[in-house]
Amino acid sequence: MASPRSWLLLGAGLATVCAGPAEAANPRFRLQNGLTVRLVSRPGSPTVSVALGYPVGSRHDPRTHAGLAHLAEHIAYDVDLPDHQISTRAALEQAGAIFSNAYTYQDFTTFVSEVPKPAWRTAVWVQAQRMAFAARRATEGRMELEKSILHRKDEYSMHAWRAGRIYRQLFPEDRVYPGQSRTLGQFEAVDLQGLQGFLQRYYQPDRAVLVVVGDLDLGTLRAEVQAQFGPIPRGYFPSAKPGVAYLDKPDCAVLSQRAPGFQSSMQLAWRWPNGADLGRLHLAAAMLELVVLEPARQEGEVANYQSNVGFTPLGSVLGLQLEATHAGSVEALHSQLKQRQAQLAGAAALSRLPQARARALAQARAVLEHPVQESLAWLQADLTKAMDPAWVQWRISNISEAEVTADLRALASGPAMVTLKIHAEGAGPSTWGRELDRVDCISL
Repeated sequence: MASPRSWLLLGAGLATVCAGPAEAANPRFRLQNGLTVRLVSRPGSPTVSVALGYPVGSRHDPRTHAGLAHLAEHIAYDVDLPDHQISTRAALEQAGAIFSNAYTYQDFTTFVSEVPKPAWRTAVWVQAQRMAFAARRATEGRMELEKSILHRKDEYSMHAWRAGRIYRQLFPEDRVYPGQSRTLGQFEAVDLQGLQGFLQRYYQPDRAVLVVVGDLDLGTLRAEVQAQFGPIPRGYFPSAKPGVAYLDKPDCAVLSQRAPGFQSSMQLAWRWPNGADLGRLHLAAAMLELVVLEPARQEGEVANYQSNVGFTPLGSVLGLQLEATHAGSVEALHSQLKQRQAQLAGAAALSRLPQARARALAQARAVLEHPVQESLAWLQADLTKAMDPAWVQWRISNISEAEVTADLRALASGPAMVTLKIHAEGAGPSTWGRELDRVDCISL
């Protein structure tokens, strides 16, 4: 784990973070208005990635206006700047941006771009303009346009629907994750004043993190960020209510939904008991792939699979998504997986540890091969107080055999805390948007 961090005031509205080797190589500093900035050094890189994030996501939507956080992200992504006769999107295009996008997650929202190195100041300027003017430059016409775009996007957003359902069941306390099945008819009721209020409350420098990845000098970056972001005042709204501590043994649930047009599949999720130890979580996922999932695919039980790990302010999550074979059913897949899962407790499973460790390390390093992915990884770590990418790699390399054994036994004997089944059907009326039944936990 990272060593304790302390703040050292360095004058003129700036502070810098003193910590271990990972922090020294990828230093952070803080403006007087509260903006946290991290420079991730990438020597020789011809491009620079600039990512800005806020700790606000879909779980912060008002209960009667699901989708508001996503709507706010759309508004803030392309801000009209009449004083400069340009918009933020156009400014990036003129600068030769290689990539630019924004994302709304359950717990946070991110804006990221990659530009040629000579244009990095423009990328920083664009992020500052978004923060300063998103609320003030929002108009009725622009809001209605983005609502129509979201109307089309969310109607087919199976991924967002699944994530919302799973997180609501994994973290049931106080319904922190509302998990609405669709947002139509809710964000459409938002008026301009409500949208502007949301942006003013959450899109503030003292809640934001800026990550810059590239071959840049720290002093030069510090001066540019101070010039662009320094004049933006600290937010005057109180901080959002922190998430409640999650239970050690949350309720289990099975969710079932028939979805025409989608391949039959099953999604499993566990709330991880080891807190923010993402290295241990990545290694457990690799062991699941080698011992359970790959043999199942080789023998025709699974058409495809994907494992994923996540960290939220309420806890860590290990997830699996499995697609049934053409001739198979979700129930058959479930039964076969139950038998294979028991093998995790055997000695043969532990013998795969070297391969699993190598796989987990390769996957962790792959995230850092691209500037955009690297900036988003560091951004998420700073926003959620998760283990940063450098520490994840170190942890994977140093997890003990005893820790792995304990994790495998837990996965072999314990049921998934959420199982989501998607049954594909032929033509017929869509059941999209219906509430899912909550039933007793199953044993895998």
